Amino acid sequence: MAWPIAVILIVFVLKKPLGAALANIRRAKGYGVEVEFGERADAARDDAKAVLDGLEQQGVVTETSVDSATASAEVRRDEDPSFAVVASWELVSSAVRELYGASGLTGLPSTASTRRRVEALHRAGLVDDTYVSVVRELVDLRNVVAQGQQRVTHDQARAYVEAANEIVRASRALAAHLASPAQTVPGSAAP
Repeated sequence: MAWPIAVILIVFVLKKPLGAALANIRRAKGYGVEVEFGERADAARDDAKAVLDGLEQQGVVTETSVDSATASAEVRRDEDPSFAVVASWELVSSAVRELYGASGLTGLPSTASTRRRVEALHRAGLVDDTYVSVVRELVDLRNVVAQGQQRVTHDQARAYVEAANEIVRASRALAAHLASPAQTVPGSAAP
């Protein structure tokens, strides 16, 4: 019965090196679910670009409607990439609040989550399924990072930040569009 004590001793001695090695993994498995942060962030970026392209085709987003340099996140090489993920999520959350406010919708408390605001915008027909899925994916990925479930590389964080910046730009353009006089919701009939 000495082996349990040996295992505990080995785990205790190798705790820090094993923890450091596990923190740098790119892929995590648990409960039969495999999470690839980089692939999910890349897919979210592509979908966010599709949302923005759709709004551009509808004339909601123009070069002058939203300054692309306004409040965009970036991944700096001298910072922990996790910080860039969390900071860019805050920009997404703020942009969704702005969009919800510009929509004229009511019924949610000021403390409502970003997810609930997006669901309300979707029910009202103001955002499409792709927008909703991008925001959901961004919050889920942010949670993985914020809860320390996975460390991200600079490249993975860059894909996340690009997705976040695209959805922020789309949200702010749609909010500006809704706030301008005599504008209709994209895809709806004029009053």
